[in-house]
Amino acid sequence: MKDVRPGKRQYPAAVPGGRAILPVTEIVGTRPGPAALITAGIHGGEYPGIAASMELAARLAPEDIAGRLTLIHAANPCAFWARRPEVNEEDGKNLNREFPGDPYGTATERLAHFLMERFIRRADLYIDCHSGDIHEDLCPHVYYSKACAADVSARSRAMALGADVPYVVPSLARGGAYNEGAISGVPSILLERGGNGICDEEAVAGFTADLSRILRRAGVLVSDALPDVRMKGAPHEVRKVLYVMTEEDGCWRTALRQGDSVRKGDVLGRTTDLFGRPQRTYLAEEEGVVLYINTSLALPAGKVAAAYVCL
Repeated sequence: MKDVRPGKRQYPAAVPGGRAILPVTEIVGTRPGPAALITAGIHGGEYPGIAASMELAARLAPEDIAGRLTLIHAANPCAFWARRPEVNEEDGKNLNREFPGDPYGTATERLAHFLMERFIRRADLYIDCHSGDIHEDLCPHVYYSKACAADVSARSRAMALGADVPYVVPSLARGGAYNEGAISGVPSILLERGGNGICDEEAVAGFTADLSRILRRAGVLVSDALPDVRMKGAPHEVRKVLYVMTEEDGCWRTALRQGDSVRKGDVLGRTTDLFGRPQRTYLAEEEGVVLYINTSLALPAGKVAAAYVCL
């Protein structure tokens, strides 16, 4: 990190070519160290990470930090204020599907490019905070990339193991903020807690503890301003994740919740039309544990009905 004067600065960052104005907190520490970036609210209805980033910004001061800590509290502010699941109100696009972005594209593509170039590529480590969306019941878990250089993947995995969650998921996907960060050489993870459009205080506290622990292990947090909460146990590293996509517009009914175990052939859920006439039954292909599951009645074709991990 370049030599800059210690201090805390909070400012709006306007995205060129769109209406989005990002709320940013930057804390430059009193000691040298890495540049850490935390984003929340890439999906506007995923609230606990947003609240946790706000809490960290309020509680931390320059003397607590080595290097620089940058927090973007609502990375998709138009979606946040519209209370929309998944997509940006400006153009109907899913921000996390648009990275690395396009400076001359639509509003969401410009926003992805701005986040990538202005913040992500300039970081030494990156944590992206998500939750189950407004329509998703989610088991806490964390992703790290395996579609990047081996050393970056190893450092990302080490960060992921600092989260007190049941599951760590290695990802071979491209796209998405944390994947593109890792591909660019920045150790990056995606941390998931909470869901269903609820700003649940237990999920917020879990996020705060995880972020504090990861920052402390990375040498960014160097004080006791935030408690060092002990982990309940080491997370399981999963073999793979199976995503169940709907093939029709339907009304979704399920008895399952996150964390439930399923065996091969178990019913994950069923769809009907709006008259209640049966359409399709979705079955588990392998034994696993439900990672997240759709909780809304309306389930359009091509969306995730359920995701489950195989250990």
